Amino acid sequence: MGVTKKVTKSTKAGLVLPVGRFARYLKAQGYASRVSDRAPVALTAAVQYVVEEVLNQAAIEAENANRGSITPRHIMLGIQKDASLEKFLGNMVITSAGVVPKIQEVLTEKKKKKKRTRKVKAEQPTKKRARKVSDDE
Repeated sequence: MGVTKKVTKSTKAGLVLPVGRFARYLKAQGYASRVSDRAPVALTAAVQYVVEEVLNQAAIEAENANRGSITPRHIMLGIQKDASLEKFLGNMVITSAGVVPKIQEVLTEKKKKKKRTRKVKAEQPTKKRARKVSDDE
């Protein structure tokens, strides 16, 4: 008798993430009364693609920062650098990732120097009163 080894749906589809778990969650959540065999495979493939893209960008950011491990900060910065990921995941809040590095335009504008105009002081009358010239003298 030949013992056959079980082959999972993930290995058949060439995926890393578990297709069976996605299928179980799809059925349990009740999104539809019936779920085909191919729907969880397609969903798993899509999620795996997004995860690969995010981790690839985060690895680049970690390498730029001379770090050996990926932190939430690197994930956030990687999402920001990629335009399609920014559009897709831009509103997502990542805990312990710090603040978004953005400088407001108002702060970067250089202030225009105002030309100094010197006010010419009007000649003020002297405090000494001029003597009246009388006709007698």
